[in-house]
Amino acid sequence: MKTAALYDIHGNYPALKAVSDQLDHLQPDLVILGGDIVSGPMPLAVLQLIDQLSKKFNTVGISGNNDQDVVDAYNGKQLSLSKHAQDQIKWVANQLSKQQVLKLKGLWLNVTVGDDFFCHAVAKNNTTIFTPHSNIAIIKKLFLGVQSPFIICGHTHL
Repeated sequence: MKTAALYDIHGNYPALKAVSDQLDHLQPDLVILGGDIVSGPMPLAVLQLIDQLSKKFNTVGISGNNDQDVVDAYNGKQLSLSKHAQDQIKWVANQLSKQQVLKLKGLWLNVTVGDDFFCHAVAKNNTTIFTPHSNIAIIKKLFLGVQSPFIICGHTHL
């Protein structure tokens, strides 16, 4: 199975458009949206393009921390972010319709496809950060119970 994994789009329509043109050429069997989809400058254009991609390709979405932040902001919840980040997330939330927010709310925390485990950050949440410099014992605990030999995640933009 040919899978395309698109992570941390962050409302960047021009980048997603360039990638979507490549998808037309590559024709993947599945497109995984790995979280942090709309939190950026062009959330509506990104969602419109994702809707178009979903009509062409089997598509599965995973919830990123910023996706959850947008849902929370839309619902009036207090965000644990800097003032600047809160303002950005609230601006994005105010751009979206109730239906679009419900779609974000319905994204999966993780998904296993064949031998591949996809998540935004780690197995049980979409906020924990690890890097190549993190202690391997700690990383193993973050993915305890995951049986897949391949783990694909984003979040840190590495």
